[in-house]
Amino acid sequence: MRKLPPDEARDLRRLSRPDAARLFGIDRETLRRYENGDRQPRADLVERMRQVYKLTDEELRALLAWYFARSRRAA
Repeated sequence: MRKLPPDEARDLRRLSRPDAARLFGIDRETLRRYENGDRQPRADLVERMRQVYKLTDEELRALLAWYFARSRRAA
């Protein structure tokens, strides 16, 4: 399955990290941690990412696959 890193999802919509963080209601550093895989976003933030980044079902599955792969590495 294809994996879509969150920073690539943001880049698809040509959003800067500060702009995306503002749209999500979080600070830039928190978004950086999500994009680096240091933290896992809650379900409500994932849904917000889907809306803001205008992700298709396939892109959303790829984003979730990326997070799942990162979390398995950390375990």
